Amino acid sequence: MIASLISYLLIKRVKKRAMKRIADEQQVNLLKHQAMNSLLSPHFIFNSLTSIQNYINSNNSLKASEYLAKFSRLIRMIIEKAAQSEILLTDEIKRLSYYLELEKERFKNKFDYTITVDEKLDANTVAIPNMIIQPHAENCIIHGILPKWEHGKVDITFKKTEAGKLLITIEDDGIGLIKAKEHSKTGHKSLGTATIKNILELNSKLTGKTQVVTMVDKSTLGEGKNGTIITLELEL
Repeated sequence: MIASLISYLLIKRVKKRAMKRIADEQQVNLLKHQAMNSLLSPHFIFNSLTSIQNYINSNNSLKASEYLAKFSRLIRMIIEKAAQSEILLTDEIKRLSYYLELEKERFKNKFDYTITVDEKLDANTVAIPNMIIQPHAENCIIHGILPKWEHGKVDITFKKTEAGKLLITIEDDGIGLIKAKEHSKTGHKSLGTATIKNILELNSKLTGKTQVVTMVDKSTLGEGKNGTIITLELEL
């Protein structure tokens, strides 16, 4: 009798854990769908097509062709990788480069950018969660750099820590989180940012690997500092 009761309780616990895992996996898939929608937002697509149209209207067919080629490569890459839970670092860097080049051109060289990879990292073998960087880079440009008068910069670095974790830093010299919220009529975080945070939290539960994102306004680090630092710490 006691043995049967113990077996029943164990089976019930296993089923409960299995159902919880399935629910978490379904939630991750939903969040990733939302993240992909943010990468392929109608706003971004419309603005990109408008840029192409402007080149055509000004009889600059070469620029129109170059911009269209970059735009097509980015869209194709986003769609091809959409079903993947992880993406190789080399592919993420390529996708980021396409995106940043398009935005830099669209905003008339309003900003420069750098992408730096630690030589200790093998970008061809290291994989990271899909669709977790571009929305942050977009926020740096749209909400950080564009509202200021001066030229801006976005620096993205991939570094392997001594503890063996991957540290991804997205830094800009824009107006910062605090002022960006003041500029925003709603004052809420973007869907992309909130979605990424939830994806990493659920991934941590499912894989047992630490995945954390932090955001810091550089003005809180000392006088004369402006901009935002976003850090993603991923256990490999």
